[in-house]
Amino acid sequence: MSIDENLAYEITKRLSFPRLVGSEGEKEAIKVVVDEFEKMGYNTINREKFQTSLYNWKRIELLFLTMGILYILLAISYYNLPILSLVIITLIVICVIKLSKISDSNKINLMKNDRYNFETENIYVNLKSKNSLANLIFIAHYDSKSQVFSSIIRIYLIMVSVLGGLILLVVFFVLSVLKIIFTFNNIILDNILL
Repeated sequence: MSIDENLAYEITKRLSFPRLVGSEGEKEAIKVVVDEFEKMGYNTINREKFQTSLYNWKRIELLFLTMGILYILLAISYYNLPILSLVIITLIVICVIKLSKISDSNKINLMKNDRYNFETENIYVNLKSKNSLANLIFIAHYDSKSQVFSSIIRIYLIMVSVLGGLILLVVFFVLSVLKIIFTFNNIILDNILL
């Protein structure tokens, strides 16, 4: 490893602890970042404080919980009242649309109860460019939670969940429509979906 790689590795080791925004770990991470900038000889360390919250994450959690309950109700309603399953499918689609709007947002929404809002900060230094035509900005975040699974496993789990959910919606939609139109009771299909 080169000197720069060793330095990056050592800083990463110093920051490898849970540091979710608003936690004591985040405050410790701020100290580590400022300390590392000072060790590197940066005299002017810019610190911009701002308010944040976990509002979007809480809304996403609530929507996923709602969708889970709706999927269970969808499976039950398919057998008893297929027309209700179409209503539930519509509600799930509305939840998915709301989820996509939340995940596309880059706006910081604060909670109504200030107890759930946190003060955090951006920490950065200005580097003088040797070539005034170019400016480089290096950005990293230190206020993340520790992840148990690797990124690739998390991506696969999310993709399988999303695709599986969409496939279930399509299957239940088609079968509900067929059941409404033809009012058939297919023992094999009913047992597969149960």
